[in-house]
Amino acid sequence: LHDGRLYLGRDYRYWLSVSDDFESFRVGADDADAIAKRLSGGASGQRWAVGASSLLIGASAQEFEIGSTAFEETLVPANAKDRPRSTRGSKAPQAARLDDLVLFINRSGKRVYALLPDQGRYSVQDLTRMHRDVSGYGGAFVELAIQVEPEPRVWVIRSDGQAAVLLLAPGEEVMAWQRYVPAAGGAIESVCILPGSPEDAVYFVVRREVFGFTKRYVERLAPEAWTSITDVNRLQCSIRRTGSPPTTISGLSHLEGQTVAVWADGRRLVDRVVASGSITLEQASSTVFAGLNYTATWKSPRLGFRGGLAQDRRIHRIGIMLDQTAGGAIAWGRSAAEVDRMPDSLEGAAMGGPVSVFSTDQSIPFEGEHGLDPRSVLLMDQPSPATVLGLVPHVE
Repeated sequence: LHDGRLYLGRDYRYWLSVSDDFESFRVGADDADAIAKRLSGGASGQRWAVGASSLLIGASAQEFEIGSTAFEETLVPANAKDRPRSTRGSKAPQAARLDDLVLFINRSGKRVYALLPDQGRYSVQDLTRMHRDVSGYGGAFVELAIQVEPEPRVWVIRSDGQAAVLLLAPGEEVMAWQRYVPAAGGAIESVCILPGSPEDAVYFVVRREVFGFTKRYVERLAPEAWTSITDVNRLQCSIRRTGSPPTTISGLSHLEGQTVAVWADGRRLVDRVVASGSITLEQASSTVFAGLNYTATWKSPRLGFRGGLAQDRRIHRIGIMLDQTAGGAIAWGRSAAEVDRMPDSLEGAAMGGPVSVFSTDQSIPFEGEHGLDPRSVLLMDQPSPATVLGLVPHVE
């Protein structure tokens, strides 16, 4: 839908309905009549259409802007005109809109481009130009959707079942990619995002192997914000149980035979193997999350030094800024196999209670060796919240 008209496109032809009458395509000379035209330049194979500041069309070899002959003039049969705006070519998945930006997957499936307003016309920008392998080696992007709250994120599904996630804030010049990998060999096949408050609802179709059978589930991303450590859910394919403290947790037949992590009343219990759709806890708990644990790893880029890149150096301390991070949730070191871990609780905390929550800046000794390429690694492998606002390495 665009400018009070319904757009239909096929091959190199397109139609816009009668104004405010989406079921009528009566062609005529009146301003309100339907519009029927052909895309210029022999374009064919239309893939998507999005109504933004203008009506944008993605075809197999080009992208077009359909609008009036004069800027900000109402689109009518007498002035409708299409203009090529990009020669990247589009893949079949529907494009998505963020404000006046329109994001689409190019015809190779390896790139995500943005069409953005630029002095009365649309220009094109490659959002993957700094991360050429984000689509996966030998793989491709197959679908995308945009999450607006709590901040704009573009979820792009890859052919290998992973998701590439772009944190996008053009006004702040922020463009950061990360990968989201389903636990236990799962594969994301589709994504859908529905508006919500205070966070949008992000849904996936996930393919999993359960006891030798292929199963597909609709799984929803847990809320990012939380007020109590007992209500945090950082597990995949999980369930939540509340009420009178139970020791047996049922409803886990979708993870039959899998080892699941348990987050109970704000602390991690011993992992359990699902049998007959249930697990038994070592102690009763009022709020229990049970699901697949996963590991998040961050590795720093190469670190420069005033002595030059060709000089041996090492990291001897790191300054780390934490916000609402549960005790034990963060580990650091020179590799994922050699890490030190933050304490579970603050001094004086009650034994057996919820883990402590840290919002603090800390300067920590770092066990590193001298070399030409020292790096720091952060490891988050617990079913608890962890937010790192900044990391400052001290190099000698």
